[in-house]
Amino acid sequence: MSQENAEEVGKNVTKLQAAFRGMIARRRMPEKPKTVYVPTSLEAIDSFLKLAQVHSKDVVLDIGCGDGRVLREAWKQSHARGIGIELDQKLVDQGKSDIVEDDMANAVSLHCMSFNDPEAVALIHAASVVFLFMLPELTAEIAQLLLKHAQPTARVVSFIFSLPNWTPDAIQPHQEGISNLYLYSLRKQKMNAADGDVGSDAR
Repeated sequence: MSQENAEEVGKNVTKLQAAFRGMIARRRMPEKPKTVYVPTSLEAIDSFLKLAQVHSKDVVLDIGCGDGRVLREAWKQSHARGIGIELDQKLVDQGKSDIVEDDMANAVSLHCMSFNDPEAVALIHAASVVFLFMLPELTAEIAQLLLKHAQPTARVVSFIFSLPNWTPDAIQPHQEGISNLYLYSLRKQKMNAADGDVGSDAR
C-alpha cells in the first residue's frame, strides 16, 4: 500500500469512529447497526492526556465514551478520576466489567444516557477535563452545553474536529498531521461568548 493510500485509509477510519460515537451519543443508532465500534487508539489517548496535562486532581469526562478505555487509561497514567457518558448499553456493560477487572470501580464510572439528557448536567459540571470525539453536526450542540454547564476552569480537548466558533489554545497534530487534537480553555470561551466574540473556527 502506498503512503498516500495509507493516509487516506487512516482518515476514513478516524471519521468512521467519530461518526459511530456521535450516532450513539445522540440516540441515532439504527436498530441493526452496520458498523463496528472502533475504539480510540492508545496513541491518541496518550496525546490527549499530555495535551490536557491531566493530573491526579482532575475529573475527566468522556462524552460518547464507548467501553470507557480513555477513562481507564487516564486513571492508569495520571490517577485522574473518570466519568463516561454512553448510550449503548452493551458498551457500558463491557466497560463496567473491564473497570471491575482493573480494580477501578472507585475511580471510573460509566453512565448509559445521552449527553443532552437532564441527568447529564451534573456530570458535565463535575468535570475538570472533557474529551470529545464527535462529528461537526454534534460538536455545536455539545459546545453550547459546555458553555452553560461546565466549570469555567475546565479544559476541553476535541479529537479530529474543532469546536465551531471556539478559539483553541493549542492544536496538536496527530498521525503525522493527518488529524489534530484541539485544546480549549473553557474560561476563554465563556469570556468570548459574553463579549460576543465568536472566535476562530480553526481546522
